[in-house]
Amino acid sequence: MKLKTGLPWIVVFISLISSPLFAGEAAPAKSKEQLIEETAKAVLYKKAECGKAKLSVINGIPVLHVYGNGSETGKQYGTILKKLLVGLSGYISDSFPSKAEKAIARFMAPGFQKYIPKEYVDEMKAISEATGIDYTTILMVNAMGEIRCSTFSAWGNRTKDGKLLFGRNLGQSAFPGISDKIGCVIVFHPEGKYDFAKVGAAGLMGAYTGINEKGLSIGNTHCNNAKEVKALKGIPPGYLYRRLLENCATVAEAKKELETYKHKPLRASTLMICDAANNSIVAELGPGGIAFRESKVGVLYSTNHMITEEMKKKDVSCPRFDTFEKAGKKDEKFDVAGIKKILLDVFQKGITLHSVVFEPADIKMHIAFHRMNRPPAESKYSILKASDLFPVPPEEEKLKQEEKKEKTSTDGKPPAEKRDK
Repeated sequence: MKLKTGLPWIVVFISLISSPLFAGEAAPAKSKEQLIEETAKAVLYKKAECGKAKLSVINGIPVLHVYGNGSETGKQYGTILKKLLVGLSGYISDSFPSKAEKAIARFMAPGFQKYIPKEYVDEMKAISEATGIDYTTILMVNAMGEIRCSTFSAWGNRTKDGKLLFGRNLGQSAFPGISDKIGCVIVFHPEGKYDFAKVGAAGLMGAYTGINEKGLSIGNTHCNNAKEVKALKGIPPGYLYRRLLENCATVAEAKKELETYKHKPLRASTLMICDAANNSIVAELGPGGIAFRESKVGVLYSTNHMITEEMKKKDVSCPRFDTFEKAGKKDEKFDVAGIKKILLDVFQKGITLHSVVFEPADIKMHIAFHRMNRPPAESKYSILKASDLFPVPPEEEKLKQEEKKEKTSTDGKPPAEKRDK
């Protein structure tokens, strides 16, 4: 059989050799979002160290431990996450709707600095020095934000073992192309304060979801029905919440801290606060003041609106709040699976970034980072235990083991030298 030749074959040959495969034509340029995702994977999911600071992946979750004062934690944080933070700063800077809005944000940001505790300012400046990112950009990012979240807690006769469980969805509609790709856990070991872990996006230094070494746990929601929603002066909410994790062991202590702190928050929000002793409250706070909600029926919940007469400007409806309210009226006893289920019921497609279930008494977190269109049921929850978050230093562990050994050897009696006396 003879191979036919002629013009058609010539056309095919020319088409082949001129195709990208043969011509070596470059592939389509990657989007900014794709580049951020690749950088996040390369940075967050790779072990790294800077002095005492260590980044590791525990049960699929990036966990970065930083130590010391603000200048030290900022240097460690900025050095380890530098490549990702530089990419994020460029992306965010280019994402403003207009040059005018960007200019206004940059103009306003420095005015917030005087309301931010010095150690946090030192931290941001150290991040700037370590990364080369303009300090005003870092300050601007940490003073802005619009968070759409849900919180639910149950305890006592409403949980299967009587211990408090605290579930929390965090949602954010800003920067939808990258927000779901940069989730991580940062564990702070500050000098003279409580160690604490916060869950959130790389680059944000305030705490919106977190737990400390004593089991105090927090989760916030922003509100738009307050009598005063926003102000031009005050402390960025995430930094106010971070103060609670550093300084408070109980709900009572956190409540007092909120009532007495010298600066009011920039923005109206609710904040659920729970502790290891089965206490739970919702603080409704903002530029216009503060009020608290409690419950005597073993369940408490909050979404993106104020409830108290002191704080609300008007009543609003929220399907997520209605879902929580219905669950609260049932006789169901919750366990971790039950809390995960109710977080799924209020999942916001395209908005929810992470879901967390806290077990304050056991100092444990169940975490799921979500792609924005993927519900929690399709996201794997990972567990971070107290030993993952707040490991005991070797010298302290040795001392504890010696004390335990001594106690065992004496069978509950005083040590021999004391008995002889």
